[in-house]
Amino acid sequence: MKQIITYLLFFTALAFAGCKKTTQEWIATKVNGTVVDYYTLQPIDDARVVITEKYNHQNSTTVIIGQTDANGSFHFKFHATREKEYKLTISKGYYYYSTTDINKVKKNYLFCSIKGYGIRFHIKNQNPFDDNDNICVHISNVFPASAEYIDKCYKGKSVNEYIDIDTHNTNANSIFVRWEVTKNNVTLKQDTALDRPSSGRVETFDINY
Repeated sequence: MKQIITYLLFFTALAFAGCKKTTQEWIATKVNGTVVDYYTLQPIDDARVVITEKYNHQNSTTVIIGQTDANGSFHFKFHATREKEYKLTISKGYYYYSTTDINKVKKNYLFCSIKGYGIRFHIKNQNPFDDNDNICVHISNVFPASAEYIDKCYKGKSVNEYIDIDTHNTNANSIFVRWEVTKNNVTLKQDTALDRPSSGRVETFDINY
């Protein structure tokens, strides 16, 4: 009988140990919002939306990766804890936006008005020769320009393209561009250095050939 009582006390202790209350409280969290251009208020579609979580000084981990819809809207639901910090980052081309801890934002809806930060390259064939016209554009923060950022090639007589470069996350003071144009089997190269735009500005650079 004494042995049976001992076993009962042992298993009761295990049961209580297994039911110890955790300090983390999981909360169903909804994050909804709309992303628009700061100056035009036009919606920004297909923007990359990322939510990360971080506890104390540990590395961040990704919780959600998604995109805005045709109206620039996003809707996410996930489980959060009060002990962790949740950060929302939105990016597309030269657009970049980042929030502080979502838990501290006392709103059910986020209206994200984003300023561009970078360079928009406009590539246009203004003097077409034939359908074999070809241009390759290399953009980077080193000289001569490599394909570290962008390496794009276009062919034909009706090229009218845009390349958007986000310079928010680069420490370089200059952006280097090399373009190579081939017409009638003759290739010409040109290198240009551009100053990195100041915060909240988008500059346009035309490449006409």
